[in-house]
Amino acid sequence: MEKRTEDTSQQRELKSKKDMILSLFHSGVTEIETISAVSGARPSYVGAVLHREGLVDNYFDLYTSTNYPMNVYSKHFRGKLGFKDVEAAERGVRALENGYQYFSRILDRAGQHHTLELGLTMLDRARWSGKLEEAEIYRRWLVGKLSVPLVEAPKPAVLSVSAAVIPAAGSSNRMILGSWLSTMASSSHCSCPCESIEAFQFNESSNPVLSATATSRSFAFAEIL
Repeated sequence: MEKRTEDTSQQRELKSKKDMILSLFHSGVTEIETISAVSGARPSYVGAVLHREGLVDNYFDLYTSTNYPMNVYSKHFRGKLGFKDVEAAERGVRALENGYQYFSRILDRAGQHHTLELGLTMLDRARWSGKLEEAEIYRRWLVGKLSVPLVEAPKPAVLSVSAAVIPAAGSSNRMILGSWLSTMASSSHCSCPCESIEAFQFNESSNPVLSATATSRSFAFAEIL
């Protein structure tokens, strides 16, 4: 008996809120946020009442029925998405997948975005209604779409020491070698670049090609410095 009385009281409260929402709208208060604040009803409920009465067609949030067309893509999913049970959620995911693949083939990125948005909407509706198994079905579909890498991971650059230190005979790499070796020498802890160059000449004296090349470059760099 108490349960029935409580249900009746809630129905009267909802009816009074609905009447207040409609009364406010007809009196010229058309902003859903304002109607919500005055009536004490959630914006979602205000939007749903006005949608059902045909008074608005431009308000959408998490709980707006997908039967109301949000854009030109909504018609592809009307009546196909749900989370009443696992089977309904699986049917919904198949509808989302078919739509996503169709929009992908025709390169309609807005259509693909709307499909993903609907998937997230159904996920949140299901989990916040306590339908966790059904929500998980939508979550797995979304993760499958969003976990595909957009770019490949960059490969680490590998420096060939032999190529950098011993350029081929007659190669223009000798020009690069002189600059590279001079830079290495100047970055040492010696107080004078000329001393660094001399140290380098001493270290490379065992290699005639490198010694001759480095010697000619050392004079050039010494003049510049």
